[in-house]
Amino acid sequence: MSTAEMLLWVNKYKPKSFDEIIGNKEAISTFRNWLDSFFNGTSQNKAALLWGPPGVGKTLTVEVAAIEYKAELIQMNASDSRSYDDVERIAITTSKHVGFSVSRKIILVDEIDGILVSEDKGGLNALIKLIEVSKFPVVFTANDPWDPRFKQLRDACLMIQFNAVRSTSIIPFLEKICRAEGISYNREALKIIAERCEGDVRSAINDLQTCVAGRKVLKLEDVKWLAYRDRVIPAFEVLRGIFSANTCNSAKRYTITSDLSYDELIQWLNENIPIQYSEPKELVDAFNSLSKADVYLGRIKSSQDWSLLS
Repeated sequence: MSTAEMLLWVNKYKPKSFDEIIGNKEAISTFRNWLDSFFNGTSQNKAALLWGPPGVGKTLTVEVAAIEYKAELIQMNASDSRSYDDVERIAITTSKHVGFSVSRKIILVDEIDGILVSEDKGGLNALIKLIEVSKFPVVFTANDPWDPRFKQLRDACLMIQFNAVRSTSIIPFLEKICRAEGISYNREALKIIAERCEGDVRSAINDLQTCVAGRKVLKLEDVKWLAYRDRVIPAFEVLRGIFSANTCNSAKRYTITSDLSYDELIQWLNENIPIQYSEPKELVDAFNSLSKADVYLGRIKSSQDWSLLS
């Protein structure tokens, strides 16, 4: 993990055990029971599909499981690796071999929603094959797995629903972070952050870090800008909307309805610009625009004048 990633509170305060995860206790219990039965050889399902809105602990639960079960985590993102060849190269090959250092593995395929936007239709078939051939538990995550094309995959999985986390559970966690960082806070401000994140713990943590912006005090006025943003669109759809937009205003609509913080959005764009553009001039123009956006965001944070977003 890079130094920049370590500085993100969402990584710094990431739970390391099941007990530390906020919310969805019933779903986590169901997942743990399934893993127990799989490793004991009694499970009727070779795969599980964890589904629900972003930021509620789906991927985190699997990452913690790898820690607690002392298993090697083999992880891929279906939004990035969508073709049959990608899935076969990364997941299927790995799932057939037992390593010398560990006897347990967990195969995680994140964000399978993204596989449907691919022009390569083989990716979904590869996921079905992965379940059939894997010697290890296979776990998928999705925001919305109810597309008819996922029916065969759903039928092969234990479906485990994760719900939005209650704001009353998020507030104490934000308070814990503030105390750890030595931040004096207005509890009403934390309440606004917790309510505006709509059950997305990851976004709440990112918003808290953005609102504080290196200071040691969190005031009520520091969080008022959150009222201008609705979180309704998953990350890969936000990127697709921005890259396909014909005007600045249409692109802006995707940024303000995103479930990403502005810092995260810049990082995602930075990683995906080389994938979207191949012409040198297009790459130069895109990175120049992104660089300016980063500068403006820095000025907004330093001045706390969030009206500049309008």
